[in-house]
Amino acid sequence: MARHLPAIIVVLTLSAGCLLKDTTATWYLNANGTVAWIVTESDVRSDAQATVDRQNEEDTYRLALERRDQPVARGFRALGFTDVRTVVLRREVPFAVRTEARGMAIDGLGLRILQRSGLAGNSTLVRDGNRYIWSFTARDPHAPDVTTPMDDDLSAILGDLDQLKVVITDSRFETANGFELSSDHRVATMKDSTGRDGAQGADDTSITLRLVWVAVATSSPSRPH
Repeated sequence: MARHLPAIIVVLTLSAGCLLKDTTATWYLNANGTVAWIVTESDVRSDAQATVDRQNEEDTYRLALERRDQPVARGFRALGFTDVRTVVLRREVPFAVRTEARGMAIDGLGLRILQRSGLAGNSTLVRDGNRYIWSFTARDPHAPDVTTPMDDDLSAILGDLDQLKVVITDSRFETANGFELSSDHRVATMKDSTGRDGAQGADDTSITLRLVWVAVATSSPSRPH
C-alpha cells in the first residue's frame, strides 16, 4: 500500500505475518450516532515461498475462521464490541471474509481507538436539536512521547483506517473535516493526511476529524457506549 497513513494510524505496529489480502473498512453510521463497522478481507493468502509454510499459514487462518476467531474478530472484541459477526464468503484459498461489529456509538468508538492505541486526544458527539457534530482529535504518533505499539489483533482492524469510509444510513452529512464527501453527501472518505490542511492539525502534531449531520427523526434512542 503506497499511500501515507493518517496520523491516528501510523502509530500501529502492523503484523509481520505473511498473509496477503485486500481490505476495506466501512462505518455505517445511524443518524443517532451508533455505528456498524464492517471489514471485508478478500484474496487472503500466504506469500510463503515453501509449500509447507504456505499451507500451515493458510490452514491456521482457516481454523481461526471456523472458530470465528480470526484477527479482525479478535480486534473488534479487544475494542469492546460484544456483537461481532463473521460471514465467510469464500472458504478456499484465497479466502474472502466479511466481519461486522455493532453496538457502539461513534464518540465512544473514537475514545476506544485512542485508549487502545495509546494516543492523547478526545472523541465527542454533541447534539443540538436534530443536529449532530462528531469531533475526533488525536496526538500525532510521530511526537516523541507517543510510542505505544499495537498488537496484531488491533492492527488487523485499525491498520486500514486510511481507507475508511463513513456511510450515513438515514441522513446526509452537512460538512466534514478530514474527509472527502461524495456528491450526495452520504459517504465520507478519509483524506490522505499528507495534505495537513487546517482541518487536520495546524501544528503537524495532531489530527482533527469532524462530521456534521442532521437527523430526520425528532428523537433518538439511547446510544450505547
